Amino acid sequence: MRDKLIGKRKLLVTLIALVTFFLISYSISRSQESPHSAMEANPKDEGNCLVCHSEVPKEGEKSPNYLLNSEPSQVCLVCHSGTEHVGSNIHLNYVNPKESNLPGDENNKIACFTCHDPHPQGIIKGRVVYAAHLGGYERDFIKEVVLPKKEVKEVSLTDKTKVLLRLPLEDNKLCRACHIKLD
Repeated sequence: MRDKLIGKRKLLVTLIALVTFFLISYSISRSQESPHSAMEANPKDEGNCLVCHSEVPKEGEKSPNYLLNSEPSQVCLVCHSGTEHVGSNIHLNYVNPKESNLPGDENNKIACFTCHDPHPQGIIKGRVVYAAHLGGYERDFIKEVVLPKKEVKEVSLTDKTKVLLRLPLEDNKLCRACHIKLD
């Protein structure tokens, strides 16, 4: 009887160890995908901030260059392609309209982070981050306005597509921040 109890305890300890190992492995693999995933996996790890920032920004701290490791217009391009998605080349280097209330680069021009928020929801207190959901209206707008100027003829988002936006795509709210008249 005692041997059965010891065997069950060993089995339980082994199962707990395996589950712990797999959870830690999953967390590490998610965090190695990108600094964005790393922030989601472990939001308290300030080391994630140092991938893009020269020092960990303090809550409410303002800096003209956002304390970034390189110029704001270039920081995203360290990991991401400048032509990663539809519309990126069309928008980059245009002056960011003041009425958009969206951030601009060091020359107040549109940069990747004008539309995209590099920080997942919950990293910056009080900031809302939106996922990209393409409805029929948004898909039609992109097909009619953006795609005729591109070689790509279809827009799609898969379940694996992880997009962090400053405003929602629904009803073109993000686009309307700068493009006041879209209709």
